[in-house]
Amino acid sequence: VEAARLGTFDWDLAADRVTVRTADPASPGTLATSRPISYEQWLARVHPDDRDRVRAEVQAARDARHSFALQFRVGTPEAGWRWVENRGQFEYAPDG
Repeated sequence: VEAARLGTFDWDLAADRVTVRTADPASPGTLATSRPISYEQWLARVHPDDRDRVRAEVQAARDARHSFALQFRVGTPEAGWRWVENRGQFEYAPDG
């Protein structure tokens, strides 16, 4: 994870908690969190021009129960924006 400058994320839908871990959480534009945040708080870190697309593609993957791969910008206007690639897959309990 450190050598490749990768990160991991976990989204607990039932509790609406997103936890993001990266090799360098202090890096500008990171999505890393020191504590779990809500999905909307996480989404607020996505560039405004990319936000609706990210929300729609994640929801489509969730509804269709397939994996997703997205490229989008994260950060803040003050710290700058950087492109990331995000790949994910939802896991479902036996009851759906």
